[in-house]
Amino acid sequence: MDVRLIPSLCIVSPMLFGCSANSKQAEPERPAYVGSPTTLDAIPTHSAATAADLTEQPSQTQFFMSSVALRVDDEVVAELKQKGRIQPETLRVTFGARRVNPETRARFPGLTPGSKQGEWTIAPFREVQQKALGAKAEGPTFVLDYDEPSLKKLLAEVPSDKRTREGLEEFVAEAITQKTYARGFDIASRVAALRSGDCTEHAVLLAALLRASRIPARVVFGVVVALGPETEFAAGHAWVEAATDGKWQRFDAALFGAARSGELAEKQIGIPGLDQSEPDLTWLYLTTDILYDESAAFSRQLAARALSGLISNVTLQLIER
Repeated sequence: MDVRLIPSLCIVSPMLFGCSANSKQAEPERPAYVGSPTTLDAIPTHSAATAADLTEQPSQTQFFMSSVALRVDDEVVAELKQKGRIQPETLRVTFGARRVNPETRARFPGLTPGSKQGEWTIAPFREVQQKALGAKAEGPTFVLDYDEPSLKKLLAEVPSDKRTREGLEEFVAEAITQKTYARGFDIASRVAALRSGDCTEHAVLLAALLRASRIPARVVFGVVVALGPETEFAAGHAWVEAATDGKWQRFDAALFGAARSGELAEKQIGIPGLDQSEPDLTWLYLTTDILYDESAAFSRQLAARALSGLISNVTLQLIER
């Protein structure tokens, strides 16, 4: 079987990994970062720290660098070139991980252990929408601190007719004007003040604004894959799930509109480095975890969970017909 290998660079924030691959680039380039990395210990983890204090501090992030690969079978490439898009249900997705979190097991009934230790396969690639019965819009937390002045000020800018799930998704996509990896994992009030960040900042801010609007919401982590005739891209990613008609529905401010329409626009992209020249893409979301701990200790606990379930590679193949 002929499989193309696209090397890439994996960037792990205190809680997550971000890996990208693009078929147009023969060699991956290290992203340009603003500021100096610091250690995980520098991330505030004591409850006495207030959002106002954090807003005045520089970004505190550590990036763990490792390699990852996106492998795309030639049959998948041929299908994309012929039709432009591909149905996720026709794909077999194989990935490496030391362990698979319960969230992944619950969402993908097609998940089975692979032929090698630490290898997992999802075939067909189909996610089951999770029930949200009884979900409530929780009060402000350390991470989703929508009771802070900067959040209240930002929420006041949202027109009343935009205080919906879709309206707030679009609002956050436009409110974060600087799309950059320079931020590590800012709490919501800091994002509201700085208007800067990548997918994690988009997700945190959107979840906070949804809860402030009395809509149950949570931050979700995983891997997103973008496929097109000229694009093969995989990245560690964060998005939001909001309770909708008794089920958790995905809302992605970082890729606002792109995952539903397939179209990309520069202002929509919260993943620096993603090629935006291709207008129509197929998107795969592989959920790996949820931000359950929103306390001041979130960074340590989430880092441990993320690293134990770190995805080392992704392989895409067509299911035999």
